[in-house]
Amino acid sequence: MEQRRVAESGGAGCYDHARPQPDEALETPVNALEDDEDPDGIWRRYANGALRGHYRGLFNLDALILLAAPSFDAVYRWRLQQEHALAADIAAGRRGGRAMSDAEVARFIRFYQRLTGHILREMPGWADLVVRLDADRKVIS
Repeated sequence: MEQRRVAESGGAGCYDHARPQPDEALETPVNALEDDEDPDGIWRRYANGALRGHYRGLFNLDALILLAAPSFDAVYRWRLQQEHALAADIAAGRRGGRAMSDAEVARFIRFYQRLTGHILREMPGWADLVVRLDADRKVIS
């Protein structure tokens, strides 16, 4: 049986085949974190350059499946649910470590807002398969 390499790319997690944004798209911050901590766009340009350069060649796949969240807000809610489940596991002694607070999750997820939005707008046009999810993670198409 032939073995094939397939990537699943979902909202704020797998950016392995994201394409770079046009340079003009980097000029305006997408959220307060970028506005406050990257006002000159240094990090935005660095990350975009990585997508254009060395990062692009790291993955060689036969197919790309996009699990498309309905919005970035949904991605945030899903990440918050994941962190709450982790906190419950830690409190019950099933796992060690420390869960992030809601404020920490909100800050963490903002680092991925630009690229997540770009992927949700752009990748459906060229991914091999797009699986659209609703806010409850149910497949809608």
